[in-house]
Amino acid sequence: MVPDLRGVAGRRRLLEDPPLAPPYQSTWDLRRAYVDLGDIEESRVAFRVGRQDLNFGYARLLGTSYWRNASRGYDAAMAVLNWDWLRLNIFAASQVVATPSGLCHHQQGNDIHGVYSSFKKLIPHSTVEPYFLWHLAPGIKTEEGNLAKLDEKTLGLRWAGTVSRFDFDAETAGQAGNIGSDNIRAWAWSAIAGYSLNPLNRTVRIFAKYDFASGDRNPNDGVHGTFDQLYPNIHDHHGLADQIAWQNLKSVRSGVKVSVRRNWMLAGAFNGWWLASANDSFYNSSGGIVARDTTGLSGTHIGNEYDAQTSYRVDRNLELGGGVAYIRSGKFLLRTGHAPSYTYPYVMINYNFF
Repeated sequence: MVPDLRGVAGRRRLLEDPPLAPPYQSTWDLRRAYVDLGDIEESRVAFRVGRQDLNFGYARLLGTSYWRNASRGYDAAMAVLNWDWLRLNIFAASQVVATPSGLCHHQQGNDIHGVYSSFKKLIPHSTVEPYFLWHLAPGIKTEEGNLAKLDEKTLGLRWAGTVSRFDFDAETAGQAGNIGSDNIRAWAWSAIAGYSLNPLNRTVRIFAKYDFASGDRNPNDGVHGTFDQLYPNIHDHHGLADQIAWQNLKSVRSGVKVSVRRNWMLAGAFNGWWLASANDSFYNSSGGIVARDTTGLSGTHIGNEYDAQTSYRVDRNLELGGGVAYIRSGKFLLRTGHAPSYTYPYVMINYNFF
């Protein structure tokens, strides 16, 4: 189970009973059901229609959160074009809204359309992925508090690759459009670089990462400046406890991963978080508002997280793992009346039946 920010923001204890609602509980549902025409991985042209996963790039903006008890799905139609040097995905989709029981459905009018491309030979040793996403949704609040329609366009570019012992993954995106009469002007970028070495025949990778997502500097100017993270797979992007959204954020992350054996991994990481705009909110991993000080006097330091985890693959089907994340609240959370710390341990058993 991956808890929400009630662990930090609401002084909630880990072992208390969680609310009996998604993403904690969905008793039964039609999880996946789709029809393929052609092979979407191999065919030159293929189509998939039905309830399915959508995962593109590093899944920073569009992915499936498998670490939720009730993971995200999409009702979608997708066309895929494959060439030796290019893959092109064209899709129209609606996120399935999970309910505690019964068949889940998408919200009418809450749609995301997109074109996601991947160029394999444009730059040596790397992949370049330009994309365009168009998000439409009803009932979104304007700065004046009125409900209006969201019409948001995201234009982005991801570049990832490996050169000798170095690996890198960088992405930037800008957003424009409107929420009713409010204009949208937001942007974000992320970059991670790693270096691998092999002391004593053990693979060791060290890495450093920085994330930025714009915030709203003025809540009354008719311009929405908070970057929208859309529908990401947020797991371990900003810490193992999965508490942070890529919205109004400055984040640093560094760590090390050690392959003790071919089937045994150890890893540790440090995360630090700050508000990009002191006047905007701190958002949890689902994009919900945790706290806001419109005066900007509570500072910008959200907090730090320290992570340790391990996993051991017994065989091709069975994997065991565990870890712990410790969050220490910063000045902003403390001044807005939230808990000083939060500890999140977990154990994992993963079995593949096929």
